[in-house]
Amino acid sequence: MTTTTKHLINAIENSVYENLLGLVSTNHSLQVIPECNSVIRKDFLTYRQKSNVLLISGGGSGHEPMFAGFVGSGLLTGAVAGNIFASPPPRRTLRLIETIADKSVNEILIIIANYTGDRLNFGLAREHAILNGYNVDVFIFGEDVAFYGEGKSAGRRGLAGITFVHKLAGALAEEGNNMKQIKEALNNYSPLIGTISISLNSCNIPGLGNSFDLAFDEIELGLGVHGEAGVERMKLSSARDVVSVMLQHLVGKTSPLFESIKKYNNRIVILFNNTGGLSMFELNIIINETITQLEALDLQIERLYFGSFMTSFGMSGVSITAMTVDNKMLHLLDRPSSSSAWNQLVNTPKILNRSTILKTQRQSSQVIDFESIDGLKFGKQLFLKCIELSCKALISHEKYLNELDTQLGDGDCGSTLSTTAKHLLQLISNNELKPSFIQLSQLCENNMGGTSGAIYSLMFTAASQAVRANNDRIDEKTYDYLDFWRDVIKYSLDTITRYSSAKPGDRSMLDSLYSVYQVLDSCDHNLTYNQIANLVSKGAKSGAESTAAMKASVGRASYVNLDKVTKPDPGAIAVSIWINAIAQAFNEFDNKV
Repeated sequence: MTTTTKHLINAIENSVYENLLGLVSTNHSLQVIPECNSVIRKDFLTYRQKSNVLLISGGGSGHEPMFAGFVGSGLLTGAVAGNIFASPPPRRTLRLIETIADKSVNEILIIIANYTGDRLNFGLAREHAILNGYNVDVFIFGEDVAFYGEGKSAGRRGLAGITFVHKLAGALAEEGNNMKQIKEALNNYSPLIGTISISLNSCNIPGLGNSFDLAFDEIELGLGVHGEAGVERMKLSSARDVVSVMLQHLVGKTSPLFESIKKYNNRIVILFNNTGGLSMFELNIIINETITQLEALDLQIERLYFGSFMTSFGMSGVSITAMTVDNKMLHLLDRPSSSSAWNQLVNTPKILNRSTILKTQRQSSQVIDFESIDGLKFGKQLFLKCIELSCKALISHEKYLNELDTQLGDGDCGSTLSTTAKHLLQLISNNELKPSFIQLSQLCENNMGGTSGAIYSLMFTAASQAVRANNDRIDEKTYDYLDFWRDVIKYSLDTITRYSSAKPGDRSMLDSLYSVYQVLDSCDHNLTYNQIANLVSKGAKSGAESTAAMKASVGRASYVNLDKVTKPDPGAIAVSIWINAIAQAFNEFDNKV
């Protein structure tokens, strides 16, 4: 296990209490009992008079919002926190019971996730409480399906499925059931719950580091909430494939839920639990993929819940919990409840949205005659050759541009341009690309995306407008091709500046384009086109290289310390690459426009 650890905490010995203080500071319905690191309902004195059964739970810290996050109406009355990934000692649980319970009135049910330390410590707390005259029982819950059928005497581990236990028990208590009735119901419900988990990395524990080592191209299947290694180490693959493996364990023929699913007519509820560090972007994809695959198995998703319920610090993973249900269980799930981690203030079922896609009438695709809009009246084949060679040059420099972009950006400049370039080459191969800047603009807008897509689309749109304005002006004596391309570049520069606020000298692609404009503006009109193209190429390269010494005023680079800016701007270098390719095209056409 590695010892690298990075966390935003103060002293580890105070971190559990400070965590609980932060939680209750955001919830007016809660209070902390400092001497036992427990969170309770603020109204426990009045609540215990009207409710016979008080529900408490707890475990090691580091799984937030579990357990304290489930203290609230319709859920737990109190929760006790142990140290990081350590079961709370019995004296803390006993102190919690003594604080909230009236031994002459209340029954106390302790809900325990199935881990050896929790069983021992909460069990001992129960024995002490009984000796002190309290009526206390325990319910031990485990639903991990990863090791099901392997004959482990410790039983199935308790994972995020305990969320359902808290909710069902809370609803039963609110309905006036006594402790025996609640425990009997939970014993019937718990075999209907299963959970499977995966993670992209191990758990990084404050003061200790990573719980195990996982290669960059590996994921762990079936791991526990304390960072314990799982049942299988798999190669990283698509979300679709990962979900497929998870569902084989969760609802497949070897799953402990398989028979109950059939018994309950394929009716299930699903809970997606972010284990701490998975992005919502990834979680949403997992949710969509799971729904798709479950419905393909003819399973009826009655309710769907998602969020962070039981985490392992910043572990980047997800667990999927399934529970087979009947109408009674759905009624209990739908009962109003409120806590920091589970809010259901009104009797509104968390049902699956069955109308996710707006169906619109598609407009008949129209074939646009781009050449009639801004088609060049000269050099049409040269234009296409320039595009072809520019695309090939950008593709060959993809890795180099990405490396430049990694210094200050997100490292995708080369890939972004290369993807669009490949699309353009395909259009050229199919004779679908026209000598039209407006077509280039649309292609960049639709295929490139991001800031680069907007800038290139804007540049080509401006070029299109300049072409339309000046196509008929060309006269060898008063307005020649050199003037024409100078004005095209100038109008493109001005348009980009108008909308982006970038200008030459700000360290951007405009520095290369402005160098091109300067060459064209000062160039001898008696030079051959080959000579002009080569001068333009040298100017673009010089302009791009000069950005290495510039202070960035636009883009991501403007937010980075100046001493980290040591290489030229990737956008400017990209322009110099395709300008050089254009010069090569002129050389191939041997001075023919």
